[in-house]
Amino acid sequence: MKKRSFLMVGASFLTIAATAATVVSCGRLTKEQVDKQTTVELTNKDEIFKPTVDNIKSRLKITASPKNWEVTIEKVEYESGVAKVTLKATDKKVTYTLVKQISLNSVYDKFLEITIKNKTAEVVKPENYKDYFTDDFTFDSITTQSTDANYQYELDEFNTNTEKGELVLSIILKDKDGNEIAKFQKTISGFKSKLPEDENDANITIKNLAANQYITKNAGDIKEEDIQFNSKSDKYKYEIVGIEANDAEGKLTINYKQYEKGGLFIAQHQKVLEGFAKITAADLTDPEERFESGNPQEFIDKADYGNYQASDIIKKNYQIKSKSGKYQYMVVNTPVADDLDGTVTFKLKWAIRNGVYSNNTIDYVVSGFKHQVFPFAYKIIDPKDSSKEVKPEDYGKYYANEFSTGKIKAENQTNTENYYYKIDRVNIDPMRGQITLDVNLYKNDDWHKIKSFKTVIAGFKKLLPVNKDDLDLSIKDLAKEQYNTKHASDVKKEDLLLNSKSSSYKYSVVSVQADDSKGTLTAYVDQLMLDGKKIVNFLIKVEGFKKITEADKTDPKLVIEGLDESQYGTVTAEEANAKVWRLQSKSNKFDYREKLFGDPERVVDKANGTITFKLYWKVKGAISWSTEPFEWTISGFKKA
Repeated sequence: MKKRSFLMVGASFLTIAATAATVVSCGRLTKEQVDKQTTVELTNKDEIFKPTVDNIKSRLKITASPKNWEVTIEKVEYESGVAKVTLKATDKKVTYTLVKQISLNSVYDKFLEITIKNKTAEVVKPENYKDYFTDDFTFDSITTQSTDANYQYELDEFNTNTEKGELVLSIILKDKDGNEIAKFQKTISGFKSKLPEDENDANITIKNLAANQYITKNAGDIKEEDIQFNSKSDKYKYEIVGIEANDAEGKLTINYKQYEKGGLFIAQHQKVLEGFAKITAADLTDPEERFESGNPQEFIDKADYGNYQASDIIKKNYQIKSKSGKYQYMVVNTPVADDLDGTVTFKLKWAIRNGVYSNNTIDYVVSGFKHQVFPFAYKIIDPKDSSKEVKPEDYGKYYANEFSTGKIKAENQTNTENYYYKIDRVNIDPMRGQITLDVNLYKNDDWHKIKSFKTVIAGFKKLLPVNKDDLDLSIKDLAKEQYNTKHASDVKKEDLLLNSKSSSYKYSVVSVQADDSKGTLTAYVDQLMLDGKKIVNFLIKVEGFKKITEADKTDPKLVIEGLDESQYGTVTAEEANAKVWRLQSKSNKFDYREKLFGDPERVVDKANGTITFKLYWKVKGAISWSTEPFEWTISGFKKA
């Protein structure tokens, strides 16, 4: 018995040991285990009506913690009616950070009364909540009141949980002066529940067409009856509302309704399927024309087109349809009839299945009408003698650009069938030695344009292309390395030597312009054929000449009207100053002027017979004048 008793005691001991072992598991407690065994409470919660971190922290009490673990409060935060308490738990070997949240909502709503009204402004009592869904209400359905005049409530946010049948309200508690005390959450339950809207639940497929096969069809080929729905969660059912095809982008938009399986409507959604074959260009084989025979909706058979002239058929009513049904067409101008070729050309804008019409147009040509033969002929008048015609065998004696538009005429402007040709444009290409005529054929009775075409007249002398790199320019008696010994203005037009590197051109200097401030010489040159025919005019700039950077005080010259320099001694400086005079440059390298505004800073010294100028200067060809003047004195006048 004692042994048995001992075993029982041992069993009790083992049970206690096992219990202790469950606490430590097979080692140290996990964070989750410590968190579960730790509780913190807020004492005297009803007294915290105006919460602060300090008065919350002073009322916190740790009411439970694991054995051999020390738990302390590290930090307290407060927001929207919830105190967030951060704890530190340690067993001296490991430390965990725990977070607990304590709601103060029950404190803040003790004076709160909420009134809910339906869409007809009738008050909904709590016992009738079961008759409504939460989405039957909006923000404006909710009214808040306070039973204590010292406080007021304000609805801040309105949310619904349709699946739980709950209204979730965010409410601000204020004192009677409107100062915010706290923001908290209030949940009102008991409403009818329904499944939430779920855009991602529908699995949409196309009958007999896998997603990787979309590229084999246009979106517009898909019909509503081809669309199939499945609920991924098996909670919903679906109804198609309509589809919209965008063949230009290869997209199919599906509009559909989502229901609970019991038939309760939840929401309407839209999904876009992509990857279908795109239509990016018009199909020139798709348009189909129909001409009315004379009676509405009676059309001429294609086999009978040969009985009509193109210019007559376009006077009838017509339609342009799509053979495939994928396109629609708009005729953008009057159809062009070509009685020579027996064709009618429609210029069409196109759209894909009621889409936006294209910016570009296509030409749709209908053939099979009566043909007429009426050849075009022209003549070219000699550029120097208008009484002579230039024959084709003599074209090689002329350059194409020697002929003006008026020198080329349509020879057979009309014929017995009352048609006429008109040359609307002459395009001259001297480099290729050819002239291109843009010709229109018209019908005389109604001036209807029947045909437009181009005729190329070739065989003229070819003008060489512009080749500025061919020019080899040098200066007479001046090597390139000597340019810096002379000013650009010292180089004359006749000093320029122009040669053709290829010996295929000639050159002529038209003019030169020097800029001594930059040390550059600009030459305007004609490039010519060897026979003297001008090709082009261009400019070439030569650099590296000596620059003028300062004034030459010996350069100015005073020219006095009616008074030679040898006669200066016959007049006083004052008399000379009163005459008409101008300043010149002896070297012709400078321009001079006195200041532009105000009285000139000029000194007339009658006693010494001198005039002193303050002159601003610039190099000829330059743009900018000097910023500071220099003094220049002219003497020799009669002293007074």
